Amino acid sequence: MKKLHGFFIAFSLILVVNLYDAISVFGMQTVDLPRLQFVLFSIWVLLRNSIGYALLIASPALFIGRFSRFLLIPIFAYILGVEVLSAYTAKVFHAQLSEIWLPLVLNTSFQEMVGFVKMVGSPICIIALASYFVIVFVSGMFLWKARYSKISYRSGLMGVIACVPFVITNCIFMNMKFGLTQMRYTDFFVSAARSYFQNRGFLAACKQPDLPEKLSVSCSKNQLPNGVIVIGESSTRANWHCYGYARHTTPRIDDLCEKGECILYTDVVGIHPDTVGALSWFLTDVMYDGDKSIGYWTMAEVFKRAGYRCVLITNQKAVNDNLSLLSNLFNGCDERISISTIFKGKEHFDEVLIPFIGRELVKKDERPVMLFVHLSGIHFPVHNANPKEDAHFVKGEESFYVKDFSDKMRDRVNRYDDGVLYEDKVLGLIVDVLKTRDEATFMFFISDHGESPFSEEWRSYVDENVYELPAFFWFSNSYRLRFPDMVEKVTAASKKSLQPDEMTTGLFDLCFIDDSLKGHRRMSFTDKSFTGRKPRPICKGRMKYPKDLRIR
Repeated sequence: MKKLHGFFIAFSLILVVNLYDAISVFGMQTVDLPRLQFVLFSIWVLLRNSIGYALLIASPALFIGRFSRFLLIPIFAYILGVEVLSAYTAKVFHAQLSEIWLPLVLNTSFQEMVGFVKMVGSPICIIALASYFVIVFVSGMFLWKARYSKISYRSGLMGVIACVPFVITNCIFMNMKFGLTQMRYTDFFVSAARSYFQNRGFLAACKQPDLPEKLSVSCSKNQLPNGVIVIGESSTRANWHCYGYARHTTPRIDDLCEKGECILYTDVVGIHPDTVGALSWFLTDVMYDGDKSIGYWTMAEVFKRAGYRCVLITNQKAVNDNLSLLSNLFNGCDERISISTIFKGKEHFDEVLIPFIGRELVKKDERPVMLFVHLSGIHFPVHNANPKEDAHFVKGEESFYVKDFSDKMRDRVNRYDDGVLYEDKVLGLIVDVLKTRDEATFMFFISDHGESPFSEEWRSYVDENVYELPAFFWFSNSYRLRFPDMVEKVTAASKKSLQPDEMTTGLFDLCFIDDSLKGHRRMSFTDKSFTGRKPRPICKGRMKYPKDLRIR
């Protein structure tokens, strides 16, 4: 029996994958069209995706003859790999594979990755990986041993003709916005590459801020307050008792609120469902309007040029990676302390940050200090959010109030609530450290984004809980005595509808940094005339916060 031509083998393999992809994507999308038009459009999408792409990718077998096998095998492995990842992502996380996953992987910590691998190391994962390698090996053998055309004008012309269906359909539908006109493995790659180059521009702006060398302040240098900005991880206010949650997850903050020491902000809505995206808006001058623009400074750089000694203390990944956007968001810090680097793989929780915070506060320096404290928080999976001895709800020490939950869901929420309880403990310990210093100091806490603990999904991007953020201010007695007007302004603004990017300028006001940021200064949320922007964009700008829509 004669060997099959490599073109037909490649075409058949990729046709099958394309057909599966078209059907699976079709099943996950909806198009607002009349029934007949919808059916015709669906058929067209199936044909276009299945035949057009298959011919495009198989055409190298006609262009470059037997050398095409060096190209076809890795292409098929890549396409199949994306399909396996897409199917697994949909099965386990109930989410689509998109460009957002690339920065998540690049900016995750080793501890988060270990926890993730343990969580996904299921029989489904093993079967998927085994099937993938078997299919790639068998298909690769066929492609390697197949018969190929000699390189000639005739075969080259046939290769060009094979690309025609793809080119025509793309030219016709390139401006249609139905979501079904792009293949996920091409769209994923292109979007990820585009995101990478956008981040490069953003990194350049962070490294070369558009700021004067010195920023003036309306307070004498020796009276400038210290500041501690604590950034939480994956904490939603829906599970905080101080916001009305039935379980007593925030005893320390509850106590501070009862004493009048804590000012809760009750209507802060996040912008982005992942850390890098969320903090890009909070830690820079970028104002979110639905589209990402280039930033001109980082928050740390502004404080530094106003005379502050800025220090980052993080319990997430190492922070000296120049390629990491998360790392560069803290440009302007005089020192960066990475707990993961210090402990080098040993188990550690956010409590270990406390001694470092105390040490930085007592350092002798003429400048006031601004600490950025980045918690490990309650990042999914939540098995590593707190020490075992602090597993209050998992141990059943407080009965679960929702009886209709499955055992799996009950365990998920118990673990998440234990993470919130531990976070509350850590925040209380930070306040205890600050109280030992008789200095004018404020602390501001905000989470990067929320989580969806009551959902079966890993993190549902359409869940309100992902965007409803806990945020509060704490002021030392010395700060309250010296600057009562500022405390009153912060208190008066606690009920305003806000997003994190709207709070950046207000933090500068707490440190009496003058309006000397040229055109990059925005109205402070502490001003009486500031009412907040509605409706508020969420989910990478594709949605509006649903409660805003109901209000309007």
